[in-house]
Amino acid sequence: MKVRIIRTAKELMDVFDGNYSKEERDTLDYILKISSVKLNERVIELSKKHESIAAQFLPSLQEASSMGLFHKIYKSRTHPVKGIDRGYLDRVTITPVMNCETFCRYCFLTQAGFGASMSDKEIEDAVDYIDSNPDIRYVLITGGDPLLNQAKLERIVSGLSTVNHIDSIRIGTRTLLFDPSKFNDRFFRMIKSAQNHGKRIEIGAHMNHPDEIDAETQEKLEEMHRHLVTVYTQTTLLRGINDDPETLLELYRKVYRAGGEVYLLFHCDPINGMDHLRTTVSKGLEIKSRLADMTSGRLVPKYKVAKCEIGVDSDVLEIGENHIWIETPYSIANLKKIIEGYSPLEPVEKVSKRGRLIIKYMGKW
Repeated sequence: MKVRIIRTAKELMDVFDGNYSKEERDTLDYILKISSVKLNERVIELSKKHESIAAQFLPSLQEASSMGLFHKIYKSRTHPVKGIDRGYLDRVTITPVMNCETFCRYCFLTQAGFGASMSDKEIEDAVDYIDSNPDIRYVLITGGDPLLNQAKLERIVSGLSTVNHIDSIRIGTRTLLFDPSKFNDRFFRMIKSAQNHGKRIEIGAHMNHPDEIDAETQEKLEEMHRHLVTVYTQTTLLRGINDDPETLLELYRKVYRAGGEVYLLFHCDPINGMDHLRTTVSKGLEIKSRLADMTSGRLVPKYKVAKCEIGVDSDVLEIGENHIWIETPYSIANLKKIIEGYSPLEPVEKVSKRGRLIIKYMGKW
């Protein structure tokens, strides 16, 4: 599928027929120089039809007001081998491709950077690491988007299929929006082979708004259900796009009717230029509470702030003007078991009296 990379206001106007003043064009040029736009033809057409989709992928003049507000928040210290991220006792992520067919404006990779893909040898080493650690039961193949390179995805799934102690292989992707046609016969042959080895296959589908589920996407959701593939939602809470329970409930009902499951609602991370898309944490908690009042618990997501479910597995210890101190559920003892030489990253991390990791999360309460 054809891809467009947009680096100037003029290029943006050529594709979307925008009308900006000289000052606005200068601002967009500044924004796009720092963070370019990458769109495939399907997302371009959907963006022209739906403001809810356009706002996730096209630059906003508001980005200039919070450029440089945040520092990098992701630290590479949990990589035992290239491509493996192990921050938990029984699960790991593997990242074969650090790129996507289309770039979401609020993605942390715009800050952490889009890196090189794993080589075949690195994939082999990663599978060997998983095979040699029998306490690992679940593997999430993520990115970037792993369906950007189906050959690498097949190599990983094939390798993991023969690892006896792996119960579940999860694939994190936004391809249901980007290019549903990739869920084709070749994809389902890969899935069937893994299932024949006794592996549960799951798709962590990033989807934020009901407008993203058109007839083609719905058909693919239903097809995966028929192939015994569990699809679960991973949604980012975005101000002005889906920060109301009615919109989220419409999305979740569409997914559930097609055989999928509602799972995670993430608070939008502190990414440079994206402050206009972030709600307060209390707004997210309110939305979840209202959803619980409106519908079945099967359609109410876990609301995660930096991988913490406040009031369930994590506690807020202190609220500042632009930050929140959170006691996470992650014990220092277990972190030391899985991360060689682990110690909290002061001053943004510390240890609680219960021996748990405390983090300073940048966001408004």
